[in-house]
Amino acid sequence: MISDGVWAKLFGLGTRSDRIRRARSSIPSSQDGCRGPRSLLCAALEDFELSPTENVIAVRLLLGESILLIASCTGKKVSTVKTHISAIYRKVHASDRAEFAAEVLKRVLWLADKSERRGP
Repeated sequence: MISDGVWAKLFGLGTRSDRIRRARSSIPSSQDGCRGPRSLLCAALEDFELSPTENVIAVRLLLGESILLIASCTGKKVSTVKTHISAIYRKVHASDRAEFAAEVLKRVLWLADKSERRGP
């Protein structure tokens, strides 16, 4: 049987700790602000009045990260991340991850349409 480490090296995935390190560095912290292509997403999330921690977790949810990975990357317990996710769903009026993503996407599209009408 081939171990996970061997599969990771064969397919260029790196070890679990490498994946966590990459995940931690791929999302800006709440202090970094929202600039560039993520600005519409950040603006959409602002409308839901999420806390800074909820914003970070919400972005990671939208990227499809598991609760375990989110907990590891943010340095929080799994139960704490689950509590934050429940609060996010409540504020967005969603019952699961798919519904949450759909609500955020609706908001992003509305903001994009609004800014397109306004012009550059």
